[in-house]
Amino acid sequence: MALVFLAVAVTTWVILQSWRRRAVVLHRSAVSDQIVYELSRIAEALDRIASRPMDQSIVGPTSSFREDEPRTMPFSMFGRER
Repeated sequence: MALVFLAVAVTTWVILQSWRRRAVVLHRSAVSDQIVYELSRIAEALDRIASRPMDQSIVGPTSSFREDEPRTMPFSMFGRER
């Protein structure tokens, strides 16, 4: 049992070492800086939303909508009413 464990451990280590050699390193560029900037803005917005109290985060359904009303689209993409 110990030999099987050792063989699996060595095989896993060899595979992980071979994957490290194939790693792609991205150098800084205007595009990567822009992506980092946009992702940080998204993360900050999500953090602000997550830190709000629940009563401010969830808006209740409007009183004008009822389930028994048929759902129609007032204007279709062809300009006709349904």
